[in-house]
Amino acid sequence: INQDINALCVVPVDPAACDPVLKEARDKGILVITHEGSTCKNADYDLEAFNNAGYGAFIMDKLQEAMGGKGIYTTMVAHLTNASQNEWANGAVAQQMAKYPDVKLLDNPKRVESENNSEKAYQVAKEVLKSHPEVTGFVGTSSMDTPGVARAINELGLKGKVFVVGTGMPNECRALIKDGSLNGVRVGQALRFTRQNIEDFLESC
Repeated sequence: INQDINALCVVPVDPAACDPVLKEARDKGILVITHEGSTCKNADYDLEAFNNAGYGAFIMDKLQEAMGGKGIYTTMVAHLTNASQNEWANGAVAQQMAKYPDVKLLDNPKRVESENNSEKAYQVAKEVLKSHPEVTGFVGTSSMDTPGVARAINELGLKGKVFVVGTGMPNECRALIKDGSLNGVRVGQALRFTRQNIEDFLESC
């Protein structure tokens, strides 16, 4: 903010914590753009990859194709403070409640954190499956959730009994999809901008 910038682009892990700083930027005339920051109050633009509720519903529909419309599931996000990922998970839960009466959200934990780390997702999934053997499904929102959960399912010998669907990246998920440990992912694609793209965008604002 103090380096005479024209724009500040942020992917906020904790939108509420970022808001005061984003307000400071806007008060100085800096254009603020967030990605996956739909709850930020001090942003000029927020970029979302999906309709968040619709994406969550899509994940749940695909998970229920695997679970057969019955069973118990939980949801995983990178952080409980993430805006968009929690909206995706909320959308999945809403879809389950509306369309799948024979499916139940695990009471505790209803939502777990992976810290956007595949190894952490793997460890957390193992803990959930050992302490709650009734769980047969995971909604994964971070691209690191799905491969981590799939590894846990594979290691515990639960392939074909426990299922995970969510966001993922090709390199991390390819082998897991092929061997059946991972039931479905929406592939994330990085947006690539040239300097000219950014300059054109700023000029249009």
